[in-house]
Amino acid sequence: MLKPKDLNSSPPGDWKVVAPETGVAFKHFSFSALLKQIRSCREGMGLSTGGDWIERVQEAVCQQNPDVPCFDEDRPERVWLGEDVWRFLTTLKEAVMGGMEPVSTEEQTRRIDICAVCPKKVVIGCRWCGALGGMITELLAGRKAPNIEAVYKQSCGACGCDIASKTVYPLDILKRVDEKLDNKPDYAPGCWMLEPVINCSADCR
Repeated sequence: MLKPKDLNSSPPGDWKVVAPETGVAFKHFSFSALLKQIRSCREGMGLSTGGDWIERVQEAVCQQNPDVPCFDEDRPERVWLGEDVWRFLTTLKEAVMGGMEPVSTEEQTRRIDICAVCPKKVVIGCRWCGALGGMITELLAGRKAPNIEAVYKQSCGACGCDIASKTVYPLDILKRVDEKLDNKPDYAPGCWMLEPVINCSADCR
C-alpha cells in the first residue's frame, strides 16, 4: 500500500484528494486537518470511521498526486549498508583478479528480465549508489543491456547488490562471494542465482 513519505510538511499545492467511497474532493495545507474534514464527511454520510479508511486515503493521495513523494510499505526501501558496499567491492576484486569476461548482453538481458519481476527487487535508499552501479556496469561490460531501465536504481533485497551491476558478473564468482562473506541470501524461487554453474570463469578453471 502506498503512503506519503512526509505527512508533516505540505506539498506544493497543498494536500488534496478525492476521498475513497465518498467521491468528495478535499484540500488543506495540513494533512491532519485534511483527515478531520474527511472524517466529518464520512460521519455525515453514515460511513464507518474505523478500519483502514485512513490508509486508503493515504494511498489515494499518492495515486492522484504523482508529485507527492510516496513509498510502498509492501516493498520497503532498502538502504545500502557498509556490508553491502563491501560485498560489491569484493565481487569486483574477484572478477578483476580472475580475468573476468562479462556475461553476454543476451545473458544479462535474461537475468534482468527475471529480476525486474522479482518480489525481492527493492529501491536503493542511496542517492549516488544507483549511478555508481550503473557507471561500473558500463565500465565492465562496455555496453548497456536493452532492458537496463527496468532495474535502474533497484537493489536485490536478498543480497543487497545493485541489480544492473550484478547481472554483468559470471555466476560462479557471485556464488563464491556469497560463500566468502559467509552470506546466505534468501533468493526468491526462480532467481537466476539459484541456477547451477555451467561455464566456469577463468579464475576457477
